[in-house]
Amino acid sequence: MKKYDQARQLDEYVIANWPDSDFAVWAQMDIVEFSADRGNQQASDAALNKLATNYAGHPLNAPALFNVAIHYQQTNKLDKARQVHKYIAANLSKDLPETM
Repeated sequence: MKKYDQARQLDEYVIANWPDSDFAVWAQMDIVEFSADRGNQQASDAALNKLATNYAGHPLNAPALFNVAIHYQQTNKLDKARQVHKYIAANLSKDLPETM
């Protein structure tokens, strides 16, 4: 089994067993980024939608989405980065820590 597959399984395990935890938010963020890095934009988009909707209201949702946007920027997926930044600005900017 490849390390990516092991990491994804661990993330899915965390989400399944501790769905309301801070760790679940970060695990969902990992799935978004892993999927994008592996070239599976459809899976990345689905995971991003889950991150935005399943964790709406969670205090780490906005920072996790911000990290996804930065990851997209760093991997030259600029349209996706812009899309996530716009979503944050329109819906979650009040939830971001002032230091971000």
